Amino acid sequence: MLYVDTGRSEPVPVPFVRPIVVSVEREEKRIVLDPPAGLMDL
Repeated sequence: MLYVDTGRSEPVPVPFVRPIVVSVEREEKRIVLDPPAGLMDL
């Protein structure tokens, strides 16, 4: 489970699964997500 800081009051929990996590770029310290509609609005 990832917790994404969206700038709102609480971080959004995001499942760490292939359909959502597109890539993990360790060198750049970046995780690219493709969340389903509405997930980041929770």
